[in-house]
Amino acid sequence: MKFKAKKVLSGILAAAMTLTSVPYLSVSALAPMTVLAASSEVSVVKAEGWYESACIQWAPVSGAAQYKAYVKKAGTSSYIQLDDPLIRNYGSYWRADALGLAAGSYSMKVEAINSSGKIIAEKEATGLSVSAYDRSGSAFSSNSTYKTGSGA
Repeated sequence: MKFKAKKVLSGILAAAMTLTSVPYLSVSALAPMTVLAASSEVSVVKAEGWYESACIQWAPVSGAAQYKAYVKKAGTSSYIQLDDPLIRNYGSYWRADALGLAAGSYSMKVEAINSSGKIIAEKEATGLSVSAYDRSGSAFSSNSTYKTGSGA
């Protein structure tokens, strides 16, 4: 009996450690969410920039079989389409993430596409401010012993 209890406890501990090591997971992410009803247009729930990334979240669109998401830097004319794995369904909302962005202002666009491949709705979010991530630290410091970027 002791062995089984230890095994269960170690499994719970491992799960807790995994959850706490996920960088974007927070207590608010685990809280119950309001279910959004599907509409006939793209309704942006949230759009924001962060460290070298930007995201857009929207409510489901009635009749949409898939979504396409795009990102472009302010001052440029063409959007870059995001890969499908960066567009995810969370049940009550959808989310797309653009990663590896340089600092600056960006726009993101979402297209809802029906089963025939026709765009049935689209929405653009502008003015998403993306910041550079400061990677300074002991490995990159001028005070580093070896000055090679090695270390932690």
